[in-house]
Amino acid sequence: MANSYDPYIRQPYELYIAAAWLVATATTFTAYLVLPGGNSMLIPWICFGLLTLQSMVKGLDLVGRGRLGQMLTFLDVDKLLKLIQPEKMWFGWGFDWMPVHTQRAVDTMLSGIKMNNDQEHPGSPWIQGLNLGKENEINIPLKSLEGHTIMFGTTGAGKTRAYELMVTQAIQRGDTVIMIDPKGDRELRDRMELECKRAGRGDSFLFFHPAFPGSSIRLDPMRNFTRTTEIASRIAALLPSQSGGSDAFTAFSFRALNLVAQGLLETGKRPSIKQLRYYIEGGA
Repeated sequence: MANSYDPYIRQPYELYIAAAWLVATATTFTAYLVLPGGNSMLIPWICFGLLTLQSMVKGLDLVGRGRLGQMLTFLDVDKLLKLIQPEKMWFGWGFDWMPVHTQRAVDTMLSGIKMNNDQEHPGSPWIQGLNLGKENEINIPLKSLEGHTIMFGTTGAGKTRAYELMVTQAIQRGDTVIMIDPKGDRELRDRMELECKRAGRGDSFLFFHPAFPGSSIRLDPMRNFTRTTEIASRIAALLPSQSGGSDAFTAFSFRALNLVAQGLLETGKRPSIKQLRYYIEGGA
């Protein structure tokens, strides 16, 4: 039969006990000061004080790194930079998952206690208590990040905040960061710009979005090339084709673009979309 009491996931009752011992300590100390012959209360006062400290230490040890009553631990950038080790990326706190944690998780899920959290704090924070509140800092060697990394999580689980953590450290290290965000998270964009300024690299931040030309940089697809055929190929590849790009219309467009690009180079002009359109529409 499942036990309704979970010895691993619970409130820090030791703090409540410490509060009771603290009341007893204050009472005996007051009696020591006020009552006639209060010297007899000196020993109980010391004993109650020691019990208060003992219970408080045990309770705070169960609370762990977080503040009492808070679901999340907030860390500013200055403290984060102090935690970073050379050639490593700091990724938070955690512990190695062992068979004993699996057993504790099963016991917790069978105990009948409430497992789901509210909408404001999604996820399963009780997992953090499976190691009795004891966690170590997670430092990932940068060599381990040279491959691909994938991150799963439901909406609001903290994926974007994890990206912010990684991006912040990469910018502070002086690395080049390229972020492709289909969702268009404004907070993530602002955070990257802020970290560039904080690192003294404000001019290095570049933002590209065709829907926001006022704040977006411009990309010239004709800027870099080695042969004029590359220019013609880039534009001709955008033309719709029913035969995989080998029909007569695409081939004619490629030839026209290539000839105009060659002509512009012969006259000392750099080919651009505007120039190509001008001469093609003009009957060049």
